[in-house]
Amino acid sequence: SNTLQIVDVSNPASPLYIGSVPTGTNPVSLDVKGHYAYVVNNGSNTLQVFDIGGAYIQQIEAGGIEAGSASVLNDMNIDNNINIGGGANISNGLVVDGPVSLRSATSTPLIVSGGSNASTTVEIGQPGQGKGSCLVLYDQAGTVQYVSIKAGTFVITSTSCK
Repeated sequence: SNTLQIVDVSNPASPLYIGSVPTGTNPVSLDVKGHYAYVVNNGSNTLQVFDIGGAYIQQIEAGGIEAGSASVLNDMNIDNNINIGGGANISNGLVVDGPVSLRSATSTPLIVSGGSNASTTVEIGQPGQGKGSCLVLYDQAGTVQYVSIKAGTFVITSTSCK
């Protein structure tokens, strides 16, 4: 019938017919990204782009939101906590002002890697601040050991170096 039909299936038990628009001759492929539908027409050798709805909102304040995916083109500011249930990929570095806690619910180790073609450097502390760094390690029994560097020598002690 050479038409694109739009159906709202947000309630699968009760689909709602929204409308239809004519396409070119013999549509053979459809792809939907965001609020655009792309239709390839074999008979007329055309690609059509349809705006199928959605809203562009310059600014929004919401108490909660659930989304299948979200893309942020520029900056995102979060004034409270963020909880990530899956993985997180950060491509241009991470700056954290405040305490950092990395933990795993499984026996998966913490791996710090520069990638397959890069060396890895881990820096703890900040030079020239007159303060040392303290690395806190726990053994299998839960006994804590503190590791620091004093006068160029590693010091391992059960006394806090914090």
